[in-house]
Amino acid sequence: MNENIETADTTLRLHVFTAVTADSKHVYMVSYATYPKRTISDKTMHRSFMQEAAIDFFSDMNIVPADPKDIRQKKCTGLEYTGANAQYSLSLRLYIAGTTMFQICVLDDASGADSKATEAFFKSFKITH
Repeated sequence: MNENIETADTTLRLHVFTAVTADSKHVYMVSYATYPKRTISDKTMHRSFMQEAAIDFFSDMNIVPADPKDIRQKKCTGLEYTGANAQYSLSLRLYIAGTTMFQICVLDDASGADSKATEAFFKSFKITH
């Protein structure tokens, strides 16, 4: 799915790829958007930019996230969040590479998160630029 998102000063093109297991208990998602340089080029702002994106993502699911864990992939900094409510368990990784922010997410039915599958999915994601 591709979607245009209007912001105060630009239009972002959001790209979203999802896969759902046959039993509909697990959703795997990768999304990314490239931001204007003025928005995301300052590396000192990357952490707060990712934090705001994670807060929005979790609030849309009505989940309060745990404190983030710092992660890296190659030269790219990132944050990992987890959280759950009565319906869902959510694991989210965010990375910034240049002016592109990637969100990698696993949403599990509350009846059973599959931590091995989540970790395998996260490890399968590689930043190539």
